[in-house]
Amino acid sequence: MPDLDQPSSEPNAKRASVDVERTLAGARPAVFALLALTLVLQLVSWSLQTGYPLADAVEYLDRASLWVDGSALGGDATIRSFAFSALFVPLFAGAKALGVEDPRGLMTIARVMQLVFGLAFVWSCARLGARVGGKRAGLAAGAIAACNPIFLIHAVWPVADIAAATMVALALEVFVERSSGRRAFQGGVWLGLAFLFAYKVLLLILLVLGWILVRDRLRRDGALRGAVAGVALALAFQVVLDRWVYGEWGSSLWRYIVDNTASPLATLCATLHLRDAGRWIYELQTKLRGFGLEAISADTRTTQLFPRSFYATHVLEFLPWPVLALTVLGVWRVFVVRITAGGFLIALLVVTGVYLSLKGDKSFRLWLPLLPATAVLGGLGCAWLMDASSKRSSRGLALMLVGAALVLGPFEITHQRPHRYAAYWEAMEIANHEAKAHAKPGSRKRRIASAFYWTVFLRNSPTIELLHVWPQLNYYTKLPAGAKKRFNSYLDGLDGLLMHLPAIEDQPELLDVFNSRFSVLAACYEPRDESGVGPVYVLRGDRGTVGARRFFEIETIDDPEPDRVAHRFGAATRFSAVVGDHTETLSLLGVESETLAGSGFQWLTYHWFAETDLSLDCRVVAQLRPRGVAPGWVDEHAPARDVLPTSQWKRGTLVREGRLLAAGPDAAVRELEGLRLGADAQASATIPVELWIRVRSIDGPALTPDANSTAPDADGFTRVAELAVPIRD
Repeated sequence: MPDLDQPSSEPNAKRASVDVERTLAGARPAVFALLALTLVLQLVSWSLQTGYPLADAVEYLDRASLWVDGSALGGDATIRSFAFSALFVPLFAGAKALGVEDPRGLMTIARVMQLVFGLAFVWSCARLGARVGGKRAGLAAGAIAACNPIFLIHAVWPVADIAAATMVALALEVFVERSSGRRAFQGGVWLGLAFLFAYKVLLLILLVLGWILVRDRLRRDGALRGAVAGVALALAFQVVLDRWVYGEWGSSLWRYIVDNTASPLATLCATLHLRDAGRWIYELQTKLRGFGLEAISADTRTTQLFPRSFYATHVLEFLPWPVLALTVLGVWRVFVVRITAGGFLIALLVVTGVYLSLKGDKSFRLWLPLLPATAVLGGLGCAWLMDASSKRSSRGLALMLVGAALVLGPFEITHQRPHRYAAYWEAMEIANHEAKAHAKPGSRKRRIASAFYWTVFLRNSPTIELLHVWPQLNYYTKLPAGAKKRFNSYLDGLDGLLMHLPAIEDQPELLDVFNSRFSVLAACYEPRDESGVGPVYVLRGDRGTVGARRFFEIETIDDPEPDRVAHRFGAATRFSAVVGDHTETLSLLGVESETLAGSGFQWLTYHWFAETDLSLDCRVVAQLRPRGVAPGWVDEHAPARDVLPTSQWKRGTLVREGRLLAAGPDAAVRELEGLRLGADAQASATIPVELWIRVRSIDGPALTPDANSTAPDADGFTRVAELAVPIRD
């Protein structure tokens, strides 16, 4: 492709742009307007999001905080530079020097700093666009970058991707045209800084250096040596930084390179049916990293979280349709007008896109360093429409597409799970209020831990000491007896815990440990949260307290009558089954209902009693049935949450188990919608509902209710209680 970025002396040569001024000089008012628009979009994104979207949103700050406190960093798994975290060291160092006790304002300051990084990113994209296609293309590229939904989501959280993408844009501005060795060195430094902030730009750096090599053909005055020198300077700094922070020369650097070159290469070998080569790469990676990796299966295919076509089939999540249309038009313009720099940007996107598609982990956040190139191509398409024969219709179409993109960008945020882990924020607020209510002058801080520490990082009040839960809960069953004992002692020292049950529900032993040490204070749930954590419980350290609200209580009694009378239950509902030559009977003495603090869901307490020894492994299926409406909530569970399976219940076993009326994300949504449809919803603050249950055995005969119970329906459900459920806003 000929280099026609500079005006040609040939009379019939096609120009790269009608607007030949390749800088933003003279467009200062338009640039200020663009940055003001960007800030507005960022603030809209800020207002739309609740809860940290991912662990990276706090990880960089956490490392800076730990370093200021003198804690050791690093470890065998460290694959991230400390460079971006270093930008926040003054924030935590200043707070420590000033004696700031309330950490909640620090996150706000960090997010404001990220807003500045976002403005710098849009400005750098506009500069790059102007360098490639002129002022109009530059301003359009800046606008396209500003309204990109992935940019907007992460432009309000302190993550390194935006800063890295800014450095990439500044570097590309240098290398899209031939430059002196001195200027190329500056571009190499920009590339090196991008690498320090986000190692994921490594492939992009190699492609840029390859582009310079091909374009300049090793000319003595070429830019390659300057660019390499700039990148090498940054790499040398990173090696020293690793030694200073992590205690090992280049530790995070080499680990990242091993992990992110070996896996894609092995995947590529598997795709090409080079089984031996792929297996050798995996074995080498395992040896270098010191831990086992998944072996290539017999069919030579490695597992991936998403298919390789993910980015192509979900492209509208990254590029809303107006931007996609402008980008396609920009690509067409590159080939028609023969813009060499544009061809280079296309090559960057294609090669990097193929590489990212080979990786198992798929996220459009990985594309943020490529957003400058994408935005410039869209800007070229927009400028082409603006210049097309000076027709008003073309200009109107260009403005319409850009305007639609500015509207759809923030709108797309609502489809990108902007409320992930929001329930943890609400749970932390309840814990803060609880700590304040019990605070006394001179008393120690309340020790509160969170199953996901990062979800509430910097959200605790000065009266709370926020702690990690370590080791991770899913490792508990693998711990030796001594480690379990130490972990249990650690739990005994906690005043509270924030936890979602899916983290431990498949570990009955661990659930029993938590249940014996904590009572349920509140439950928080955000129906719009798509993280899958479900309700988040606020637990209070309450070991051995009689009458505390727990997930379950188990005791052995001779006569259930006192329990039934104390709770004013009516006649018990008996479920029986003939097993061999005898009958086994499980009784439901009654069900209590109360509104639980937090999100205001109902807490149901079942009172079960084994009238005989049980050998059946039973499950309970419960339904709430508002009047005239199909079941709005369905919950299937094992009594006592399988800590004590019913097959081990002896005669006289009494189990009180608590169930939240929101069993999980899908069930909670159905429950809410169902209750809102109640006939009395507009006339009363509560809705009368009926609780119907069915008790089934997994591998045994069916359990049927006795004759004194409500006749079961066609599906085997019988009514066991009538409840008044509050209407939730």
